[in-house]
Amino acid sequence: MDKACLINNILNIQCKHGHLGSALSDQLSAGTRKAVCLDRYNVATGYLLGILKDYKSFESPVTYAYKVTFNRTSSTESPLTSATVSLSLKDNNLTSYVGTGDGNDIAIHFEALINTGSLTVTYSVERISNVLYIYSYDTNASFSDIGTTTSSTTKVTATSISLENNLDEILNIWNNLTEQELCNLITFATKTASSSEDLTSGGGSGCNC
Repeated sequence: MDKACLINNILNIQCKHGHLGSALSDQLSAGTRKAVCLDRYNVATGYLLGILKDYKSFESPVTYAYKVTFNRTSSTESPLTSATVSLSLKDNNLTSYVGTGDGNDIAIHFEALINTGSLTVTYSVERISNVLYIYSYDTNASFSDIGTTTSSTTKVTATSISLENNLDEILNIWNNLTEQELCNLITFATKTASSSEDLTSGGGSGCNC
């Protein structure tokens, strides 16, 4: 889910929440028992909106995403075997890592190069230890672009895999909710915010403010 989609869902729920507040006010003024139920829905919807607003989504549709993992298979050998590790992104051959460092060191090296912003495509990168999650919103990037890695020795492995069908891996770095849990939360929040409507019609297809 990108930011525009998330914002649209939040605005829809906020709009319904406003109508819920008005309905609650009317029921409180009338002194009906329904006010107790509506108050619970009102509080719940406000809490759920807070969670949704804290969720970090992609800024726009992702055009490219790769997961790159570096590992030193043996850290007990002495001396350590020096490795030359390369990473290529589309037509960008990044400066190779050369040294005896572990997977973390190699990942840090390439993370710094990507963050310089000097490549022909604008990439963003998240690093978790020895793993790089490289993604882009750039229209010049494409999921058909291949991220390639090489290593001069079997003592160090470098693997890359496309995340075209698994963008959740990046979203899960940023958030405590998976995207499926987010979708379930949006559905539930929409239902609670619509509690003052006739839910026999499914809670309505939207809110006309």
